Amino acid sequence: MPELLPTLLYCFVFGVYYFQWPFSSLSLVWKTLLHILTLLVGSFMFFRNLRANPKNVSTFFEGFCFGGHRGSPLNAPENTRASFEQAKKEGVDLIEFDVGFTKDFVPVLMHDDDLDRTTNMNGPLNKYNFVELEKCNCAYGLSQVSFCGKNYVDTFMYGKFKCSFQISLNFLCFTFDLSVHKCVCITCCKNCFWITQKSLSKLVIISFLIFFSSLGSQDVTSNFEPICTLENLIEWSIKNNVKMLFDVKDTEIKLVKLIALLFERYNLYNKAIVCSFFPTVVYRIKKENPNILTGITWRRWFITYEDIEFTVPRSSSKLIFFISMILDVIWIWCVKLWIPEFLGVDMVLTERREISPFYLKNMAARGFKVCAWTVNERNEMAWMSRELKIPFLTDVPYIASHVLKNVNAEKN
Repeated sequence: MPELLPTLLYCFVFGVYYFQWPFSSLSLVWKTLLHILTLLVGSFMFFRNLRANPKNVSTFFEGFCFGGHRGSPLNAPENTRASFEQAKKEGVDLIEFDVGFTKDFVPVLMHDDDLDRTTNMNGPLNKYNFVELEKCNCAYGLSQVSFCGKNYVDTFMYGKFKCSFQISLNFLCFTFDLSVHKCVCITCCKNCFWITQKSLSKLVIISFLIFFSSLGSQDVTSNFEPICTLENLIEWSIKNNVKMLFDVKDTEIKLVKLIALLFERYNLYNKAIVCSFFPTVVYRIKKENPNILTGITWRRWFITYEDIEFTVPRSSSKLIFFISMILDVIWIWCVKLWIPEFLGVDMVLTERREISPFYLKNMAARGFKVCAWTVNERNEMAWMSRELKIPFLTDVPYIASHVLKNVNAEKN
């Protein structure tokens, strides 16, 4: 039915345009609008992509309950083999990773455009040849220590110039940022709650005690985790029977062609899906090979703000900011009405705050799967798994695994 509606619409507009039916006495303005409408609908029908084989879509989503967002980034350096191996131990069905390009066009796993935040090197990723990245340490800023002889603590410093830490104690993780004094989220296996700035001082003291205790047990620089290549990860995923979600942020046409080549070489048509915020990337991937599963990723105010909290505008110009907000409103309208059909995507990767029963019903009626990102709160995980029955991505797979076990136990 979703595929039939555009065809019926086009037939109607075609009939109106060519046969003036049923409006034989239309004014010039209305006839002009019909010309434009016919052109738009005709372009939609001619240039749109077709969706992948339904059998491959069904196979891919079968058994997909939750995935590790960049692996298990609170227990190992994000987008590394160590992170994905840890996520596998924690029970994920799928791993999500970010794909970037080096100067000599080697596809590697890196979230940012530059190396500053997550490695011991500086500058844009695409300014280095792959051989120059041999000394690049993705475990930079990570300290692993024992805690009470049983648990372990992982401390990450996000950004070399930001005083920000994330600490995990197997069943408990919390985040705080001293540079902006924001609220802090504490997540554990039994509960989720927020603490305000008033409680921040106690959290700082505890965190610094843990941090300084780590200095005597293991040096940060003693951990070395190299940059992982895309092909290396694909081989690992196939061997370990873990599904993959490619998050492509590079719009380079060479990357599109390379991904299509890797899908064909490793027969990933029911094992992996390619997603992107950029519709041009998704469109080109599907155009290159219609059998590849694709998804459009979206969140509110993506064009206007750099961050998901809507605090960092992409431009300081008020005019550009205003135009960006208008474009964002238009883009949200497009995503909810027709863009997924035009791109031929098989899934809509949706930011968690946009998820609702009405939204899911609308997408299901149009034939699209929905996956939520990034879900880190226990109650929200249970709601999506038990009530909505949709998969989700998370930074804390070990908590998600515990939640889903409880949900499955309730069913039995």
